[in-house]
Amino acid sequence: MRPTEPVTRFCSQLHTLVAEMFETMYANDGIGLAATQVGIGIRLAVLDISFGKDPSAKMVLVNPFVAETDGRQYRLEGCLSVPDFRESVMRPNQVIVQTQDINGNSIQVTGKGLLAVCLSHEIDHLNGQLYLDRLPKERRAVVRRQVMRALEKQAAS
Repeated sequence: MRPTEPVTRFCSQLHTLVAEMFETMYANDGIGLAATQVGIGIRLAVLDISFGKDPSAKMVLVNPFVAETDGRQYRLEGCLSVPDFRESVMRPNQVIVQTQDINGNSIQVTGKGLLAVCLSHEIDHLNGQLYLDRLPKERRAVVRRQVMRALEKQAAS
């Protein structure tokens, strides 16, 4: 993964992309999806930690960055980019994110618990990182080998 480029045009194409990203995320039982995960290298992510059950939980982050963190927590994380793998990852217990909404308005989002994990996870994608990059070096090497074996097995079938 590579770091992404800022969004500079807030237009109908962006709205369409956001709608498509929510569809993709929900179809894959996800709670977050970064544009880079669908092959688009812009600083855009969608989140919904309610799994589509609460429309008010839907979030669109345009050009987000983590402004402040507090505490820490370990949670089991998975990723639509690395399906079928879960690992315990250390994340902040609270994050404050500076971002823009889908219309380009500056907003601040504060997330605690699972929302802090999701915000951090998606912003990592936009910065060119996977959650596996946050694992201790030894564990990261083991998991990468497991992922490679799974991909080779999948390609062979």
